[in-house]
Amino acid sequence: MPLFAYVAQNPDGKKIKGTIFSESEEVAKQTLYKQKIVVNKIQPAKKKVHFWQKSFGGVSYKEKLIFLKYLSTILKAGLTIKRALELLKTQIKNSYFAKIIAEIHESIENGQSFNDSLRKYPKIFSEIFVNLIEVGEASGRLPETIEYLEEILTRDNLFRKKIRGAMIYPIVIFVLIIVVSIGLIRFIVPKITAIFVTFKVELPITTRILIQAEAFLKSYWWLLIGATAALITSYYFLLKVRSTRKMLHRLLLKLPVLGTLTKQIQITQLTRITASLLISGITLVNSLQINANVIKNLVYRDYIKKADLYLHSGGEFSSYLEQRPDLFPDLETQLIKLGENTGSLANTLNVIADLNEEEVNEKIKIISGLIGPLMLIVMAALVGGIAISIITPIYQLPNLIQSR
Repeated sequence: MPLFAYVAQNPDGKKIKGTIFSESEEVAKQTLYKQKIVVNKIQPAKKKVHFWQKSFGGVSYKEKLIFLKYLSTILKAGLTIKRALELLKTQIKNSYFAKIIAEIHESIENGQSFNDSLRKYPKIFSEIFVNLIEVGEASGRLPETIEYLEEILTRDNLFRKKIRGAMIYPIVIFVLIIVVSIGLIRFIVPKITAIFVTFKVELPITTRILIQAEAFLKSYWWLLIGATAALITSYYFLLKVRSTRKMLHRLLLKLPVLGTLTKQIQITQLTRITASLLISGITLVNSLQINANVIKNLVYRDYIKKADLYLHSGGEFSSYLEQRPDLFPDLETQLIKLGENTGSLANTLNVIADLNEEEVNEKIKIISGLIGPLMLIVMAALVGGIAISIITPIYQLPNLIQSR
């Protein structure tokens, strides 16, 4: 469906500009007129889609949540999915997302189901997203399913934000340390060095190291930048290699504190998503296969992918997890066994997810509380060391001159 750009007046008489998807200019004018918008000028337009939007999806969690909230509300009001999408595609501000919704609407008009239309955009709509929509369509409870999906995404988004927030603070402090140190060495040290060179005195070793560092930065700054860029580029391309990523993921799981935290994060996501899919009516085998495409840690992903063979052969999920006690603690496997025996696996998985999520949140608080002061101490020690290396020779200068 074509996109039209218009210049118009709103009910208050204020000049406005916007875009609208419509079959023709006349239909677009009529649609806007119903909204009490008087069109002055309308013409075909193409929405600009940025490179970053094409490459990385370009649709945030927040935008997807808003989309789901509005879609659920419109469907509950009794409108069809086709009509709901027709309304939403004109209201979405993200040009890339609006284009996707328009294409989905067109697919549905051509006879495809909503979930099949969503499957065309795996970077935007995850397998969990699509499968839950499919279940909702099949059961005739699409509005309720969308509302449930919104709750899942909201909770997952909050969980991810806490993890990202804990990581950002130390990175910012580390970058600040580097910038301050380079600034002191590059711009302050040369001015002090000029004084010492004039008197030709023997300087303390820390000051001499500082002077050499300044000389290196001055002469080989390009080498430092090049080496940093090469390291970042190499790391980026190495992460593209699956075997390298898996090796790093395995190493991460073995680290003292971060390893335990990573395991709990993976278990939280695995149990939460599996529980949600089971509640929606998807079988355990299919739930795990969907999950395997969502889990980020490749060690966990590869192990969960192999679960279907074990389950198809008559094995229990808990027995399969017991084979890897390094990935799944005994408490979790025993609770899952209890859930299987009592027929309440989905509820048990939700309990496990809640327990692990609570522990993860507590650990993140503790780690964040410790890392902040530690990084500040490191920054103070580094900057203080540079300052002392500069100030000490100044105070010692009279003695150094006399000893010549």
